[in-house]
Amino acid sequence: MSIAPTPAEAASLAMLTRLDHLVRSSRIYPDGHAALLHAGHAIGDQLTAVLAGQSEATLHIIEDRVLVGNRLVKASPGLRGAIRELGTFWALRGVGGLRIQAGANEADVQPLVRLMLDFPGDGGPGPDTMNRELAARGVQALGLLAPRSAVGAQDVGGAADPALAAMRLFLRSVRCTTALHTAPITAALRVELAHIAHEVVELYISAPRRALALVRPKELVPYHLAHPFHVAVYAVAAGQGLGFDHDALEELVRCALALAPGLTASDEDDDDEVDDASTGRPMDHRETLHHARAVRHLLADGALDPSARRVLRTVFEHDMGLDGTGPPATLRWTTPHTYTPILCAAADFAHLRAGHGVGRKYAPDRALEKLRADTGRYHPDVLGALQSLLPELEVISAYV
Repeated sequence: MSIAPTPAEAASLAMLTRLDHLVRSSRIYPDGHAALLHAGHAIGDQLTAVLAGQSEATLHIIEDRVLVGNRLVKASPGLRGAIRELGTFWALRGVGGLRIQAGANEADVQPLVRLMLDFPGDGGPGPDTMNRELAARGVQALGLLAPRSAVGAQDVGGAADPALAAMRLFLRSVRCTTALHTAPITAALRVELAHIAHEVVELYISAPRRALALVRPKELVPYHLAHPFHVAVYAVAAGQGLGFDHDALEELVRCALALAPGLTASDEDDDDEVDDASTGRPMDHRETLHHARAVRHLLADGALDPSARRVLRTVFEHDMGLDGTGPPATLRWTTPHTYTPILCAAADFAHLRAGHGVGRKYAPDRALEKLRADTGRYHPDVLGALQSLLPELEVISAYV
């Protein structure tokens, strides 16, 4: 049975998570920016709690765990992604941990981060050289430590590379959308959809930057197979910004992946395709047939439980559009499902980012401007949630 972290250990996890956020923010903002000052202040408040009356505390990151003194502490799912990211940032500079001594305060934090960012991340000089430089900059109470292994900690070994795990999840979703595209749904496929939805939400909550990096407009697989996953990630991001709970976010992913049967490779390169200026999405004379195939595939196993009905309804409403002008020309109702405005905005944002049907790829801010230009077509709260992603997308560009 696992032992709950002590207050000092919990403060260590929270402080390292905030330190990871400060590293990412420091790649974007100059010293003295309000965002960095607020982040440094939050970390400074944690330093005293980490010490818990002791003269010194040492923290080492090992995979997604933190070695606090001589005890290995497991982070909660929501913190593991940030812990891993900070550990990777340290490892690329030959560092494995942090030493905190009495008297450490927020004024020491930004010089420490800025010093580490001065090195390109190809191994670095290691902690000794960096500590001498820190001392020259007046930082005495914070120091860097060499990497360390947790000997005898059975729950550490065998942890997967988080980047590889994220890519595997993407490929699983592609296999799932391929199956939806080529054959009617089965009970087993619905179970796989539920598992993928859960893991996509967990990935975004624990490591949003890693999830968003998977939807960068690169031609890893044919667009019509990757598009549902891209919509799912953007929808989860918007849904979280709107306050949706975990279960609702998983439903959003299932609805997004269910768009796959209505997409075909011919949507990308047929000569008879035209660009519908009202939607910004490609339309051709066979779209109604694609929609009919999608519904037939999704009804194949006869499941009409609440989750299956939500999927069907959002597929209908996504194809009709929020203005109700798309196919089919029946089944009108007064208001769309709560998920539909999110899925429509996420889908068109993904189209613009990939340049699908619009002639060129749009940068995130330009894509959002284009969505806002279609006055009344997208819900303003959803666009506001997508707007909040722009700083994170800038961070991705800074890292890769």
